[in-house]
Amino acid sequence: MIPQEELSNNIPTLYVDGTIVNISTVSKTETNKDSKGNKTTNTSYRRIISVTVNLKDSYNGTLINSQTFSIYDSDLYWMASGEKAINNALERLTSKVANFYNQMFPLRASIVEKGEVKKNKQKGVYIDLGAPDGVYKGQQFDVFLVKTIAGKEAKTIIGRLKIEEVEGDEISLCKVTKGADMIKTALDENHVLLITSR
Repeated sequence: MIPQEELSNNIPTLYVDGTIVNISTVSKTETNKDSKGNKTTNTSYRRIISVTVNLKDSYNGTLINSQTFSIYDSDLYWMASGEKAINNALERLTSKVANFYNQMFPLRASIVEKGEVKKNKQKGVYIDLGAPDGVYKGQQFDVFLVKTIAGKEAKTIIGRLKIEEVEGDEISLCKVTKGADMIKTALDENHVLLITSR
């Protein structure tokens, strides 16, 4: 247990434990003939995985969330080996788990510097998240234009970013994948933008 006084701003630190519920293999064998009548037999594989992930408060061990994630036969490609099949299943599982917790605990960022501009469109930007924040190449973020209307905060989605490179502890280069013209206009006019993980 981590002493509460060591936690920054008394915000609970969370940790994850989990259980593998199921790992199984599905295979299929196909026999084909070439133009000379020679037969070849190929076996392809899919791995099915289910895990339960438990999110807990590290101070007192209280269960915050428990979720079971499953990758089914229909989610996967047929692979030439069992090893490739498990790698394919783990990639899908990792993506499913990351998407769930990114929605539960979205990361928030700011654009700290403009990147490349082409034909009056913003092609790249730098955001203030890095390796310690757990961001990774390929991670996507929505870009919101923030305005105050009648004293209330209003957000309008204007684009999307994808991390191209995590370049340090507090900086990542992102490619603008949607809304390049609107993001450029907002940056040029010094509008408030909010960047949130998807």
